[in-house]
Amino acid sequence: VDAAGTALAQRLTALGLASATTPVVGPGLVVTLDDAPPAQDLQASPVGDDGRVRDTDLQDTVNVLWAAGAEAISINGQRLTALTAKRSAGSAVLVDLLPLSPPYVVRAVGPAADLELGLLDGEVGSRLMTYEQLYGLRLDVRREQDLQLAGAADPDRACSCARSASLALAWWAERKRRPGRTRAPAAVA
Repeated sequence: VDAAGTALAQRLTALGLASATTPVVGPGLVVTLDDAPPAQDLQASPVGDDGRVRDTDLQDTVNVLWAAGAEAISINGQRLTALTAKRSAGSAVLVDLLPLSPPYVVRAVGPAADLELGLLDGEVGSRLMTYEQLYGLRLDVRREQDLQLAGAADPDRACSCARSASLALAWWAERKRRPGRTRAPAAVA
């Protein structure tokens, strides 16, 4: 294999990881969030969600894990990409418009100790532990040595994300080559 082939293979690997189309295996963290059991005599939630896990709880958890060094993340087996939306519709939590049911299992591949520290020692972990104590929300965090995350299932979304990742990589390379350029192309910004 020549240098050009090696460079192309590295670029394809980077694009596959950035677009979440490449399966990932490695150590990491498993975070399980579940709604409070019904009919508990707990304090009323200040947001009126009756001990339910909200889309913002998942979004905050995922953001903290990315910031702590996660290389890949899934929720209930749904691999997250740069374009994955996490939102609610009524009482349902949607990930890329697919309704998910509790318990919500967030798997993050990366340095498990860093991921755990980033989650539990920060504002999000503190808030989730408070919800656990006050409202019965269930939170379980455990390290795993051999997590396996499948690639993103939607090829159209993955291709769109790969194009965005490719544009971002090209812009970044150009920025490093010509440091004066500060604006990203419209498709990247």
